Formats: sequence, C-alpha cells, structure tokens
Amino acid sequence: MNFRFPLYTQIISMFVVNIVLLTLVGSMFVGNHMGWKTILYAPITERLRVIGFVIHQQMRILPSNQWNNVLNEFGNYYGIKLFVFDSHGKKIAGDPIVLPSKVSSQLILPPGFPFPSNFPKNPAELSKMPGFLSFGNRSRPRPPFGIFVQTTSPTRFWVGTFMPMPSMREPGTLLAVSSNLWQTRLVENYGNFLLVITSIFCFSFVIWWPFVHGITNSLGKLTQATEQIAAGKLDNQIIMRRNDEIGRLAVAINRMSNRLNNYLSGQKRFLGDIAHELSSPVARLKVALAILDTRKTPEQTTTIDDIQEDLEQMSHLINELLAYSKASLADKRIELTFLDLEPILKASIARTCSNDLVELIIQPNLRCLGDRLLLDRAFGNILRNAVRYAADGGPIEIKAFRLGKETIIIFTDNGPGVPPEAIELLGQPFYRPEPSRSRNFGGVGLGLAIVKTCIGACNGTVTIRNCRPKGLQVEVRLAHSENANVELIAKENH
Repeated sequence: MNFRFPLYTQIISMFVVNIVLLTLVGSMFVGNHMGWKTILYAPITERLRVIGFVIHQQMRILPSNQWNNVLNEFGNYYGIKLFVFDSHGKKIAGDPIVLPSKVSSQLILPPGFPFPSNFPKNPAELSKMPGFLSFGNRSRPRPPFGIFVQTTSPTRFWVGTFMPMPSMREPGTLLAVSSNLWQTRLVENYGNFLLVITSIFCFSFVIWWPFVHGITNSLGKLTQATEQIAAGKLDNQIIMRRNDEIGRLAVAINRMSNRLNNYLSGQKRFLGDIAHELSSPVARLKVALAILDTRKTPEQTTTIDDIQEDLEQMSHLINELLAYSKASLADKRIELTFLDLEPILKASIARTCSNDLVELIIQPNLRCLGDRLLLDRAFGNILRNAVRYAADGGPIEIKAFRLGKETIIIFTDNGPGVPPEAIELLGQPFYRPEPSRSRNFGGVGLGLAIVKTCIGACNGTVTIRNCRPKGLQVEVRLAHSENANVELIAKENH
C-alpha cells in the first residue's frame, strides 16, 4: 500500500537532518577554533599549564642536574611522563625519548612568538598572557588548547602546553605522555566531556521531539479509540491529519467503528421491532385466555394455568426486549443534567423492594450527571437482580459517595455470586451464568445489559465483581456536576 509520507521515509529523513545539522554545528565550532577537541581536552591542558607553572618555579631555583628529578616526581604523582622542550624543539629536561615526527614538528615555536618580560607569579594570570592561546605566526598556528596528538603502535597520547624556560628569555613547551590519558590524574573533571554529550543529546532531542511526540500522541489517540470500541462506545471518531500508516490506521478504525455501530444499531432496532410486533398478538392471547378462563372446566384448569404462565414469561421477555432496545437506541444528543442522586435511589428502592431489604448509605447533597429515566431504569434493574438472587442472604447495601471528579454508587448483595469466568460476560444480552442462576428465577438475561446501556448513555461506566467470601458487587461511576459542566460545554462546542 502506497502512502504519501511513509513512516520509514520520515524516520530516515529526520536521521539525515539530525546528522547534517550536527555536522554543520561541529564545523562552525572547528572554524572558530572551538572544535570538539578544544572542549574535551581544554581541562587537561589547563591542569598541565598549572603544573608547568610550579615546575618552572622549581627549575629556576634548582640546578639543571636536578630538573629530571622534578619532572619524575610530578610524573609519578600524575601517572604521566613529563618533558620540557625549548622553542627550537630541543629537549631541556626529561628522560631520553624519540618523538614521532607529528609531535616534534609542533614543538618548534614560530619566529616572533610574543613573550612577556614579566612572567606572572600565580597560575590564574597565565591565561591573560599575550600569545598564550594564539601563537602569532599564521603559517603554523597551534590549536588554542595547546598540543594534542594520538599515535599508534603503541598507542600514546601526547599533550603539550606553553611554558617559559628557566632563563625567562624564551618560551618552551611542557609535554606529557601517557598510554591511557583518561586514567591519569590530569583527568579529574569530566565536566567538558559531559557537556559535549549533553549538548549532542539536547540538540538531537530538539530535532526529534516534535516527530516522536506526534507519533506517540497519534498512537495514544488510536489506543484510546480502540479501548472505547472495546467498551462498546462506537460513536467516537478519531480526528487525525496524517498521510502515513498511522493516518491510514485512523481512517480504518473510524470506518470499522461506523460499520460496527450501524450493525449493532440495526440489530438492536431489529430486536425492538420484533418485540413491538409481538406485543399485539400477546395482548390478544391474554384477552382470549382471560375469556377462556371464565368458561374452563375443572379438567382444563391445569392446562390453562400452564398456558397463562408461559404467556406471562413471553410478555416479560417482550417487555425486557423493548426496554433494552429503547435504552440502546436512545438519542445520542440526549440532554444530560445535574441530578440529586438521593431521590432517584429512594424512588428505585420503593418501587423495587421493601426498605427493610436495603441499607442505603449516601453522602449528603450528592449530585451526578445523567438522565433521570435512564438512571431509574438502571438502578431498578440492579436492585431487582439483587432481590431475585440474593434476598435470602441478607440486606442489600447501597453506598453512594463522591471520589475526585466522579460520583460512585456501589450495590452489594450477599448472594452466591457468579463463577469468575462469567464476570467478563455479564452484561451481554441474553447471557446467563449457569448453574448458579437459572431460569427458575424468571430472568431472561437482559437486566445487566440494560444497566450497562443506560449508564453508558449517561457517560458513565459499570463494573461487576465478586465479593469475598460471597456476594456480587455492581459499581456505577458517573461524572460529578462540578467537572461535568466543562465537559458538556466542550461537547456542545465540538
């Protein structure tokens, strides 16, 4: 399948842009004598510069035959080998050594190298000396951080910095040599190295963040949409303007959601039409059966009673189908209002069962967002189920309270509960967990389906769980009025 901007093309393009921009920034640093080597090795040469200041002071007061001892003492302490060369590249102090050509060539200072008549008396003033960081002769400039050369066979690191000679008449170079520079005491501060790594990371982060954020944000929307589809909310559409695989996936999810919504709506409408069409013949059968009941003979009593029982069961099924269809096909633009919850719960209890069977614990002045008729139908079905299956187990407890931005109503009975594997299936039309709840109780498997449909139409959720050691708990979550007002306004504007 062809896309206008495939993801792999976007990723490769972002990678190329990242490399190009890093190269350009790096070349700008190098062009301004502020290359990566300057940043990484400036602390090393700065420390070597301070060492050279101390060595210079000792070489001025000690005879030349003791200069090697001074260099060895400092070298042993810092884990390096130290040498002193004059401006012509001639070794002044240090053990015998053969220098690589690319090292020895940098020890020769150009003619006219500026040298101060008064050498500073402390290391802090070294960096203020003229010519200390730039060496005058443009035909052979030194790097601003001094000398840094890496050689192989064997591997050696050569680091050099400016140092006045003991005679104070000419400049020279203090040269440090190590096989592993990063294990010496010259490296005690990784600040510049970490600065380079952090800079590269931050620069790349700035480049990649919009791209990665766009992908993760789009995937988050897709995940939320699929979760809502799995929860039965099929009327949500994903708004996403992308011309890649993610955009095509969003279009496919929207199309799938629309088709599922149309299919389920048609199925529920079909059930409602069937129930409506069956209502008339069932009503006529009831009238005919009532007339027949007035003229029955003793031998016909049992038969007529059985027919009457079957007819009542059929009538109950039709009424449940009509209720489920009405709840499922409720207008999507149904007007949800802020309701006082206590009167609705008390009215449902009064119509469903005796007050002695229910223990109501409700927070004062508790409100929720919903439709009165839908909530009354949902609460009534939950209570009827609890009375039907758990009335003998003890009182039915109803707790209602506010938690954060939600109003929570919890119905708890003391019945036998349901098998654990049946929890996820409760609420599906016509599903009945057997054998714990059989048809002998008179249900048709639509009560909890109606509950979920009504609560869903009020933008709420229903959770069903078993209790310990026994009982079933139904938790209803609805929006609280204080935060629901903002949601309603946003939905209307949308």
